[in-house]
Formats: sequence, C-alpha cells, structure tokens
Amino acid sequence: MELLQLTPFLEILGLDSKVWALLLFGNSFSFTDLVAYTFGFFTVIISENLCIQLK
Repeated sequence: MELLQLTPFLEILGLDSKVWALLLFGNSFSFTDLVAYTFGFFTVIISENLCIQLK
C-alpha cells in the first residue's frame, strides 16, 4: 500500500477527489511508516517464537 502511494494510481483511477479513497488508500508516502511496519512485523515474529518456545 505504501509503495502505491508513490504512484498517481488514485488519479489514474479518477478517485483523487474522493474523500473515502483518500482515507482508505492515503495520499502521501512516508518512509517512517515503512520502518514502523517493519518493526511491527518483527515484533510479531519474535513474540510468536517466544510463545512457541515457552509451551
């Protein structure tokens, strides 16, 4: 999703003026979002592995 925000895909689809599309897809790319998603992903993986080891 974040990478799609780098492209004008909402304009191509004619949805760039629709509020619901902007809310759903976002209208700006943020590198910090990618960092946060990566951190969250690894947090879940580590948590799952710890839970499996404790069983």
